[in-house]
Amino acid sequence: MFRARYWGVMGLLVLVSLCPSEAQLICTFTVQPWQPLQGVLESAPPGAVICLTAGMWTQGGSIHNKVLTLWGAGPDQTILMGASGTLFDGISVSGQSVVTVRGLGVYNFRDGIVALGQSHLGIRDVQLSNNSGSGLRVLGVSNVTLEHSLASYNLDGVVA
Repeated sequence: MFRARYWGVMGLLVLVSLCPSEAQLICTFTVQPWQPLQGVLESAPPGAVICLTAGMWTQGGSIHNKVLTLWGAGPDQTILMGASGTLFDGISVSGQSVVTVRGLGVYNFRDGIVALGQSHLGIRDVQLSNNSGSGLRVLGVSNVTLEHSLASYNLDGVVA
């Protein structure tokens, strides 16, 4: 009885160790800090999950008429950092996009995240700080959900 239970547990552990992790299952693209983010955003197919590894990106990205998810390792690990005084936004979502942004820190841009047009934007576990304008700016008739996130040390926290 003991031997059968032991081998059953060992078999289960081996099977679990051979299965890919959740991150491997869901990422359409995995992007490193030295790779240009904008090119990946433009070439991503509809429904893509773009996973950003831990590190610092010195550029933001613009998403227009896309359905995708931008997923970082956490706001203190995956960081989009603009140059001081930059006139660019961290993440700009426009048109009829449906976008989820999760697990990022967005710092030192004009506006951290901007939603324009009729876009649908879900933001979760994101820190928007030290942007010269607003942490989150919503223009037009965009639908935005902001959860478990922090907007601090911006000129304005959220402008809608």
